[in-house]
Amino acid sequence: TIINLPPAHNNGYTGQGVLIASLDAGFDNLQHNCFDLLRSKGLHTWDFVNGDSIVADGEGRMGTGAHGTLTLSLVGGYSPDSLVSPAYNSTYILAKTENTDSETPLEEDNWVAAAEWADSLGADVITSSLGYLGFQAPYQSYTWQDMNGQTAVITIAADIAVSKGIVVVISSGNSGYNVNHNTLDAPADGFNVITVGSVTSSRLRANYSSVGPTSDGRIKPDVMAMGSYNYTAKSGSGNTGYVNVATGTSLSCPMVAGVCALILSANPDLTPGEVRDILRTTSDKNTTPDNLYGWGIVDSWAAVLQALNTNPNNPNIPADYILSQNYPNPFNPSTTFRFTLNKNANVSLIIYDESGRMMDKVIDNKFYSAGIKEFSYTNASLSSGVYFYSMIANGVLVDSKKMILIY
Repeated sequence: TIINLPPAHNNGYTGQGVLIASLDAGFDNLQHNCFDLLRSKGLHTWDFVNGDSIVADGEGRMGTGAHGTLTLSLVGGYSPDSLVSPAYNSTYILAKTENTDSETPLEEDNWVAAAEWADSLGADVITSSLGYLGFQAPYQSYTWQDMNGQTAVITIAADIAVSKGIVVVISSGNSGYNVNHNTLDAPADGFNVITVGSVTSSRLRANYSSVGPTSDGRIKPDVMAMGSYNYTAKSGSGNTGYVNVATGTSLSCPMVAGVCALILSANPDLTPGEVRDILRTTSDKNTTPDNLYGWGIVDSWAAVLQALNTNPNNPNIPADYILSQNYPNPFNPSTTFRFTLNKNANVSLIIYDESGRMMDKVIDNKFYSAGIKEFSYTNASLSSGVYFYSMIANGVLVDSKKMILIY
C-alpha cells in the first residue's frame, strides 16, 4: 500500500515479460511455496562463491543463504493468501555472489562476474541488496570519499551494466546519518544505478537508512520504499512460514526493483535512464529531492501510467482520450468528473481505495460520442479517505488520478 502497488496489479501489470537477476548471498529455501510460480517459469542459477549451480546451503559450502531468501520473496514471492510481491509474474535468474563467511574484495569480483552472466542471459533488471565499504584485514577498505561513482570496482561494474541496457537497483546501505559526510556503500554511489533507501510503515525515513550526497555532490538515494519489519518468506530449508523480523535497505531495494519490472511490462522499450526518471518524477518528493529521501517514496501505479503515456505502441494515450482532475478535490459530499473524447468510445470509470480494492463503477463500459463529458458524483457509502479513479476507453487504460473525500 505504501508504494501504491495494488492498482497496478489490478490493472494487469505484474512484471510479465521481464527477466530479473537477483545477486545476493544465496537462497536457502527455494522450495518455499511463495516461490512455486517463480520455479514453474524455470530458473537459471549460479553460485559464484563455490563455483557451481547450487545457490542453496550445504555441508562444506562457503556462505549461507538466508538473506537471499528474504530479498527474493520481496521482489517475486507469490502466495495469494500470504504474500504478493511486485513482480511475481517475472522470470528470474539467481546468483550467489556474497560469501557471508568473510568480507573481501573477491566478493566484488563475484558480483562483476554475475552481472556479466546476467547480461549474457538477457536480464532486464538486476536487484542487489549488497554493499561494500569496509573489508577485513589485510585488505584495504573504501572510505566515504571513495563513494564518488568512479572508484569502487563494483560501482564501475554496476554502471557498465546500466550502459548495456540493464536497470540496476541497489540498496543504499544501513549506516544511518552522519552530519559530516555520506554513509553510502558501493555500488550505491553509481551514476546511473537506482539507489533505494528505507522508510518505516509510517512513511518516515528509517534511522538506519544511508544517505548522500556522493562525495562528488550527487543526491542519493534516488527513491524510498518500506524496509522495516517487512513480511517475508521464512528462511531455512523446509520452512513454510512467514516472518516480519528483518529490517534494512536490503528489503526496500527488491520491492523497487519489482516496480521497475512493472514499468517495463507497461513499456518494454524504455531505457534504464528513462525507468529511473519515471520512478523519480512519480515519487512523493519529486519537486524537492534531498539526501535523506531522494525523490521520495515510489508510486507504482503512477509510474506505470507514466510508462504507458510514453509508449508509442499505445496510440490512444493521451491524444484521443483525456481524463481531467475531479473538482472540487478534496470534496464533500459531491465532486465532478470530466473527460474528453476526440472520437467515440466505450468508457468505464472505476474508483479504487488505497489498497487497490474496487469501490464503485461510476461508468461501466458505456458508449459515448466524441466530445467533453462532465457529470456530478456522490456516493454516500464511501468513508473519508484517499481514493483513485481510472478511466478505460475501448479497453485501453487512459489515466488514473487521486481524489480525497472529507467528511
